[in-house]
Amino acid sequence: MVFNKKGFTLIELITVIAIIAIISGGLIYLSPKFITKQRLKNDAWQVLNDIKEVQERARAQLERLKIEIDLNSKTSYRYEKRKDAFDDESSKNIVNKKLSLNIFFKSVRVGNTTYGTGFVQYMYDEWGTPKNSDNTPIDGEIIITIETPILKNNNNQNMSVDIIISPGTGRLRMYGPK
Repeated sequence: MVFNKKGFTLIELITVIAIIAIISGGLIYLSPKFITKQRLKNDAWQVLNDIKEVQERARAQLERLKIEIDLNSKTSYRYEKRKDAFDDESSKNIVNKKLSLNIFFKSVRVGNTTYGTGFVQYMYDEWGTPKNSDNTPIDGEIIITIETPILKNNNNQNMSVDIIISPGTGRLRMYGPK
């Protein structure tokens, strides 16, 4: 007996729908908004890790190391670094870093003072404690805000990430989009 087969079986239809669902689920991660959000978080983590490195090097090498954030260009920061504790003082390297495209420093709050322009500079002393550039203790936390104008939050404001440094404990943490 010969059957004239027209159409698709239920198994074939379910298989095709499953394949389409898997492919479209993977394409969500290629959207520009998702990529920008990941860049924002990655840049914030990079700044946080660089600050941790400076803090740990200051403790390990028993010296003062500076961090400087350029709020005029809004995209660059730099910090001091020495290869090891036996290098002389003149061998400090300045490491210059830049944020990704469309990611900017919005502001830096040191204690009770908020900076929106200029160069913000603070340092870590021999004990890993953050201090002002004139070596006075910082009153309160240091909050570095990084933002992107491409993404907006629920209040129609630029999406941002805060890096919070607690001078008393030396603890660094990040607050921002999940």
